[in-house]
Amino acid sequence: MKTILVPTDFSKCAGNALAYALELAHRSEAEVRVVYVIYPNDGMNNNLYDAFWIEEYIEQRMHQLHDWAHGIQRRNKRLDIMLKVDCKIGFPVSAINDAAEDYNADLIVMGTTGASGMKGLFLGSTAAGVMGAVKIPVLMIPEKASFKADIPFVFATDFKMRTSDLAKGVLSALVKHQASEFSVVHVLKDDKQPSAAAEQLLSKKLGDIVHHFKYLHDEDIASALRTYCEAVDAGMLIVVAHEHVLLHQLFFRSVSKALAHHIQIPMLSLHDA
Repeated sequence: MKTILVPTDFSKCAGNALAYALELAHRSEAEVRVVYVIYPNDGMNNNLYDAFWIEEYIEQRMHQLHDWAHGIQRRNKRLDIMLKVDCKIGFPVSAINDAAEDYNADLIVMGTTGASGMKGLFLGSTAAGVMGAVKIPVLMIPEKASFKADIPFVFATDFKMRTSDLAKGVLSALVKHQASEFSVVHVLKDDKQPSAAAEQLLSKKLGDIVHHFKYLHDEDIASALRTYCEAVDAGMLIVVAHEHVLLHQLFFRSVSKALAHHIQIPMLSLHDA
């Protein structure tokens, strides 16, 4: 993992996400890129397009972004990290996606409001939109979550993992620097369990990540995962968004919104190759 991208709206949640990213970058020897998205109509003076004013507005934002990001870096005593900032003009989801491609980012770290729900510029539809648009892992950090090592990881699966080498590399790096154990959890709505062959195939895809399987029986996937995470005091929940099926269940269906609203731990979304 070489580059971590952190989108910001200057909120407390975004600052917490940056602090988390800095700690992760310190352990993985990665650089951090912080991006702020300027809407196309920002910087217009009295609704009149003024090129000079636009340039001045962007310059002001760049200075604010620099001071904000490096201030957090100083407070967290992570001056060893290569930290760069940039402003992008556009709309959040597409601009963040473009930034990820421009910087060849390996991971996007974004803030969320945790128990108070997914609200705000980067904390609601934007976060979900980014997870659906980008092809790289996205790590969402609740407002009150902090970087911790030696924590249990919970990997929610339907045994259809087809992740890219990049996603596997990011997952391995996070496991290396944070995980104390790795539970592969499958939620069943009946008594039929996956075959041993399915377990073996998934184990092969996980490579050298030491793991064990756990089966839960529940009609509500989100509720089952949330309860299990609380029971084992998990420090991270991981989902795979192939064709956005599981992601849709976790974040968009009204029956499952409780997970996004109440989970208090970082959540990593991987994508299919």
